[in-house]
Amino acid sequence: KEHTFSTSGDVDRYNSADDDNYTQVGIFWREVLTEPEKQRLIENMSGHLQRNAQEFIQQRVVRNYSRCDADYGRRLEEALKKYKS
Repeated sequence: KEHTFSTSGDVDRYNSADDDNYTQVGIFWREVLTEPEKQRLIENMSGHLQRNAQEFIQQRVVRNYSRCDADYGRRLEEALKKYKS
């Protein structure tokens, strides 16, 4: 059962199942970030993931970011492996 809540006005549902959640992130990675910014982002993400996320979450993150850009996912996976070794 869904959570009950009070509201006034109209409430509607939006099906986000077919939304594209990857293209914009890929463009940001390839066309906006500089190489030093990419490196800092990977270090930040991998550091937090290895300390705060279970293995299955880490794998899901790598898979999702690989869908945005193959290089992004590869670099994130490599950084996580470095922490584990």
